Amino acid sequence: MAEDTYQAPIPPRVSVIFTVRNQIAEVRRAIAALEASKDREQFEILVVDRASEDGTPVLDEEIPSVTMLRMPHDFGNTRAMNIATRTAKAELLFFLAPNIEVQPETISALAERLENETSAVAVCPLLIDNAGKPVAQAWPLPNKAFF
Repeated sequence: MAEDTYQAPIPPRVSVIFTVRNQIAEVRRAIAALEASKDREQFEILVVDRASEDGTPVLDEEIPSVTMLRMPHDFGNTRAMNIATRTAKAELLFFLAPNIEVQPETISALAERLENETSAVAVCPLLIDNAGKPVAQAWPLPNKAFF
């Protein structure tokens, strides 16, 4: 009689993390780009909804491959990222803004870079605009008026 052996599921290679608030259109486009990625089966997509009032809270009903984490209030982006970090199944975390759409090879290329360069602790893709020009920054940096 053959023994049945349990094999634990293989964890994803990368956890792609979005934190969003009322950005349903942007996150749909970003997820669509991720779904077309090379080696898509090797990563999970986590969306932390920061108490959105649009269709974001039920995005996982529309896109079953997404794992939703719903916050009852908007506790801020930092707390949302911390919650996602503790929930992520992969060792490699890729934080992505919902208004960024990646090319099909982006996730695999970044993961390979981190795995092959043992001294690297972080990587960042080149961001380009619709005209193909590099974007200096995706978000404004805080200044004295911010505080």
